[in-house]
Amino acid sequence: MLFILKDIPAIHQMYAEGKSQTEIAKRYKSSQGTIGAILRGETYTHWQPANRATLRKKGFPSGCDNKRSKVDRDAVLRIRSLSEQDMSIAAIVRETGLNREVVRGIVRNRTYRDVL
Repeated sequence: MLFILKDIPAIHQMYAEGKSQTEIAKRYKSSQGTIGAILRGETYTHWQPANRATLRKKGFPSGCDNKRSKVDRDAVLRIRSLSEQDMSIAAIVRETGLNREVVRGIVRNRTYRDVL
């Protein structure tokens, strides 16, 4: 199905309000995969939400507040501090024992943005 421009913000809004991707897909007679791609910004890239936080369902904790988080606030601050001291991501990975992608996300401020 092709979506019109006004559908994209509506999809983001419904997801932010707690609707599942499957529920949204049924509403638009589309697939869950298509809705997921829209929410991740992989399709319909000409429109992105002003606040990327709308991509998360309300009421779900993110970052260090998520019970599945592998990293606590102190570790995030330490990783960013090591990076500011020009330590490479590989060296930080060796020192912390974390996955390289986790460290890279923290260093590039793509993840754990709520930790300042």
